[in-house]
Amino acid sequence: MNMPVYLYAAAQPTGKALDTIRWEVDDFRPSFMGNHWAGWTMPEDLPEKPDEGPTSVSRARGITMIEVWM
Repeated sequence: MNMPVYLYAAAQPTGKALDTIRWEVDDFRPSFMGNHWAGWTMPEDLPEKPDEGPTSVSRARGITMIEVWM
């Protein structure tokens, strides 16, 4: 697969949390009424380098985030 991959929690070297990564890639935006947070359409170029894969996003493939359970 040729898509950006972000690791989080135990899979990520610094143990970064999923919500931290989502904020870094600008995936949280206020909803229409401003009282909820909703996912955002990803920009073509990511503001935060992924752990694996390209730094650009295909709208057909998106991105993936992986956690490893120990």
